[in-house]
Amino acid sequence: MTEMTLAEFTTLHHQRAAERPKIFLLLSHDKPASKRQIVDMEIPVGAQFPESFRRFLMEFGGGSFGLMNVFSADPASDYYLPDRQRKAQKALPRGCYAISDDYCGGWYVLVSKEGKLDNQIWYWNNDEGLKPTEFANVFELVAGCAYGT
Repeated sequence: MTEMTLAEFTTLHHQRAAERPKIFLLLSHDKPASKRQIVDMEIPVGAQFPESFRRFLMEFGGGSFGLMNVFSADPASDYYLPDRQRKAQKALPRGCYAISDDYCGGWYVLVSKEGKLDNQIWYWNNDEGLKPTEFANVFELVAGCAYGT
């Protein structure tokens, strides 16, 4: 099975917004990120994020999506990734970079492999440690957790 693409996710996003407009009216997500904002976000974190996550931020921003949040490249956002990573890194294993949380003390993370962050989404919590998820990239994570696909 191939990874979900930006085009497939965009179609799903618009479909879900049309099906459940009230949910999307209540949620505010950040403005799409510029390339400069992404680079500025990556510098303090000390990692370059995979292209799929960068594309997600450039198309959709961060913040609330359906039933989850995605950390953002907007420094004015409550979901600003470097701020969230600073908090998460106290608990996360080395080489894990938080891109979302589950509101219950767990984190959805990208893992560094040979100095590069992979697209695969992992989940970490205190009880079970670090485990791979079924989500091959951020598009699948948001589709599954936020939109229930």
